[in-house]
Amino acid sequence: MLKVNQVWNFGQAGIMAVAFYTMFVCLRMAELPLWAGIGLALVATIWAALALERWGFRVLRARKSNTLTYFIFTITFSNFAIYLAELIFGTEPKSLTEQIISPVMLIGTVAVSHWDLTAVTVTSCLVLSLYGVLYHTDMGHSLMAVSDNPDLAEAYGIDTQKMYLVSMLLAAVLLLACMYLFGTKAALFPSTPLTQLLIYSVIATLLAGMGNVFAAGLMAVLLSLIQAFSVLVIESRWRRFSNDPVKQTWTPWAKARAYETGEQRDRALEQLKKAAYR
Repeated sequence: MLKVNQVWNFGQAGIMAVAFYTMFVCLRMAELPLWAGIGLALVATIWAALALERWGFRVLRARKSNTLTYFIFTITFSNFAIYLAELIFGTEPKSLTEQIISPVMLIGTVAVSHWDLTAVTVTSCLVLSLYGVLYHTDMGHSLMAVSDNPDLAEAYGIDTQKMYLVSMLLAAVLLLACMYLFGTKAALFPSTPLTQLLIYSVIATLLAGMGNVFAAGLMAVLLSLIQAFSVLVIESRWRRFSNDPVKQTWTPWAKARAYETGEQRDRALEQLKKAAYR
């Protein structure tokens, strides 16, 4: 989608919403077994992804729409899916398990949870499978040919419409696994796929270079590690804000700096003095 149409597919956020809330209905509301819930969610996610390609992107390509039309369409689709999820399930965060705390074991001095092991195993299997499909199958070679030059690929007899559907199918499988791992680790707001997850993918793709999905994945992991370890720096630097007596001292001082009139400034400084004496 990015290389062919030169536009980001923000419609994937809507597919994420379909995958997550289908699993939420199956696992939390209907209390189905894990295999049944994931199976039904996989069917729903694949159907939504193929429908988006068949009645969305294919129509736009046939009409030779410009990149702005693709952008508006994908944003509209994702927002519609998010608003529909908020209407049905509410705006509160939801998780796929009753408890998001996973058992932890120590490996040396490092604490490793069972969720970490599951996430690493699932991600590794998916990455290896994707690598095998792209580089060791005729379908993968056709996918890369279409992504490089769809007109030339079609001239060589490759069914480009089929390859577009295959790419959306692969994306649906990866998105389902992503939302399952996310939903068993943390609670998800309906807007999280569009406002957070997709932003990370865009930044990772830009930093890694367009057209290299595996480098983008590694860059996404690096960005996540930077975000996780930044807590150490932010916590030590801004710790005074979490301390209640210090916060009571800091807030009036900050208000005093913001006020421009002398009377308001004096009143804020008086509050600062009282807080200091306490």
